[in-house]
Amino acid sequence: MSYITLKQLIKASKLPTEIAEKLVGDLFKISREKLFLDGEKIRLSKNYLMKYKKIEEAILAGTPLQYALGHTCFYDREFRVNKSVLIPRPETELLVSLACNFLRQQTSSHKPLTIIDIGTGSGCIIISLYKESEKFIIHNSLSIIRFYATDISLAALKVAKQNAKLHNANIKFLQSDLLDNPQLPKKFDLILANLPYLTKDETKKLKDEPRKALYGGKDGFELIEKLIKKLPERLNGLAIIEIGYNHGKKVKKTAKECGLNAQVKKDLNGFDRYALITKKYHRA
Repeated sequence: MSYITLKQLIKASKLPTEIAEKLVGDLFKISREKLFLDGEKIRLSKNYLMKYKKIEEAILAGTPLQYALGHTCFYDREFRVNKSVLIPRPETELLVSLACNFLRQQTSSHKPLTIIDIGTGSGCIIISLYKESEKFIIHNSLSIIRFYATDISLAALKVAKQNAKLHNANIKFLQSDLLDNPQLPKKFDLILANLPYLTKDETKKLKDEPRKALYGGKDGFELIEKLIKKLPERLNGLAIIEIGYNHGKKVKKTAKECGLNAQVKKDLNGFDRYALITKKYHRA
């Protein structure tokens, strides 16, 4: 057979139907509705069939769909991903929403703001915030907001820079262990962080993703604690940190010891997931 239809391809696929449909839709830029209506009419050449089979084999071997495709969707935008970065999780989208709420409140004053995303990975958090801010901040106000992002991994920063270029987002990316790069400003009005917060046993379940982006020390709290202890000297406004489901009490305890206020919010599944940390607001 020289040609095969999309419907025949999905039916013959070794992947679950839902994943096969998603893969076909993504590879051939076709909506699910069009696939349903015209899938029996659209024919593929051998070259396209071989392309599908290659990705199918990778997925069957255990490669996550997002890595196999080379991109994923986050906050209604497409982001490039590879094995150098963590695949963005749906629960992290709420972190962006919380950041947007803070930004809306602050930008009404038209004062300069400095924002940083620590452990940026693919850059999905800071880029999403940048693009969302374009919707509610007038151009002149946006120009006085400085966006920074750091990661300890140069490979991750390469991906983040590609995504920033893709979305036309003006962000300064720097290699840094948390806030240690001397090129960074001394104070930030908004600090965002989705740091590694899994234990060693938890990372074993996610073997295809970069361990450095997952492992947070013995109890998963090591890097989060380290960051919180830096906040008294670096925070001007609000820090929003994604945390492990069992980190709520530790966050509050550490923050209190540092003279900070911490509030913990739950994700859509009812688990502690976001730490909102503040100090008395002042300009350095």
